[in-house]
Amino acid sequence: MSNFSVFKPKFVLVLAVLFAGVSCKNISEFEGKWVGDVSQSRLVRHGIDLCTQVELNLETVGESHFSGKMTLKKSEDVQYCSADITGDGTVLGLPVENVDLVPSECFFNDSFSNLSYEGNPLFTHMAFANLDGKKVLVFISYFDKNHSQLRIISPEIYGVFDLYRP
Repeated sequence: MSNFSVFKPKFVLVLAVLFAGVSCKNISEFEGKWVGDVSQSRLVRHGIDLCTQVELNLETVGESHFSGKMTLKKSEDVQYCSADITGDGTVLGLPVENVDLVPSECFFNDSFSNLSYEGNPLFTHMAFANLDGKKVLVFISYFDKNHSQLRIISPEIYGVFDLYRP
């Protein structure tokens, strides 16, 4: 019997523990309040006022569930709104308060929730919401270092918000 066969079960056990640690994602640490301003670039902003800030309140967060609300309001940190510049088109009126985020049960089981892109998100949730009579999709991505990102998407609305803890 070689020495390798003696270490093989231990080696397999160590690998299993390492992979289990990598695949388990504790995203419950993202529960709570998040805020962030919409991206100022027209390349990733349409139908959302230049001075929009989102306040996201995540009540529960897990890989198979989440619940929360969001409010869109005028940011105190932005000097100009869309009405102050030309060419920004029609934008969503502010404020839009306490919008329920309705999660998609199927999305929890979709591989897209684990999709990786720039910044390497740990996990992404998708929800439906109603913004002033407009149905939208909301994607919330959770990253390392206590950073998250929210996207609002519909045919008339597109916006990206980098979120931080207030």
